[in-house]
Amino acid sequence: MLTLHSYPRAIVHIDADSFFATCEQALHPEWKGKPVVCGKERGIAASMSYEAKARGV
Repeated sequence: MLTLHSYPRAIVHIDADSFFATCEQALHPEWKGKPVVCGKERGIAASMSYEAKARGV
């Protein structure tokens, strides 16, 4: 029987481009196709939609 310990240890890195901005567009369909930028209170942009990137954000 295969178990988790049957496999060698591996580290997986997943890079989801524009992930948080895409999630916000999915939650707010009216934002689809519009520039969306996600960040925090210090003004650091954590994620940008493709529309925002196309406008140079």
